[in-house]
Order: sequence, then structure tokens, then C-alpha cells
Amino acid sequence: MRDTNPYTPPQSSLEGALTKRLKATKLAKVGAWLQLLPIVGITLTVLGMIHAFSTLGANGVGDPSKLSAAIGEVLISTALGFWGGMIGFGFLGIAVFAQGNQPRWVKVLFWLAALPALNGVSMLVMMVSSVLRGTS
Repeated sequence: MRDTNPYTPPQSSLEGALTKRLKATKLAKVGAWLQLLPIVGITLTVLGMIHAFSTLGANGVGDPSKLSAAIGEVLISTALGFWGGMIGFGFLGIAVFAQGNQPRWVKVLFWLAALPALNGVSMLVMMVSSVLRGTS
């Protein structure tokens, strides 16, 4: 017998909503994993700085350009980490707001995830402004 309950949506709309929810869930998982990139970037920065300064300590202050080159390379990992965090934040935003009717705790966690993304934006602005100013 066929279900004639007027409060039950048609099966095709349920399948579409389920597919949309699964896509948003996958996107949220990718975004959450990308949110870990700032931590990886900072860790690699610290390890690289330790290596750069230990090289300086072993060789003395003979050539400061080698130290500045090493520090420049190390800071790239920081920038990439924060940019990955910004991309992850975007993915989380799409996933959270693509699905309607989210609980309040999901939205609070989403806005807490904005902190590393904002740091990445500030780093991007500083890098672009330093390139535009030039080094003199």
C-alpha cells in the first residue's frame, strides 16, 4: 500500500536532501583537516628556526645572508599553513551554511575556526604590502 500521509515529503526530495547533506559533510571533513595546517606550519617554522640558528651557532656569524635565506624559507611554511587554514575555513563555511538549520554549537565552532583564517589574511596583507613597498 502506498503512503498517503500529506506530511511525508516525496521520496525524490528526501534523496536530494540526503545527497546534499552527504556532500556538505564531506566538505566539512576536508575543511576540518585543512584547519590543522596552521599548526603544522607553525611547528615546521619552529623546527626550521632551530635548525637555522644552530647552523649559525656552529659556523659563527660569517655570512648573515645565509641566515636570512634560511629564515625566509622557514616563513614560507608558516604562510602556507595559514593559507591552508583560510581555505579550510572557506570549506567549513560552505558546508555549514549550505545546509540550513544548523545547531548553535556548530555555528559557534565555525566562528572559532575563523581565528586562524584571520591570521592568514593578516599575513597575506603584510606580505603583499612588503612586496609593494620593496626592499631598500
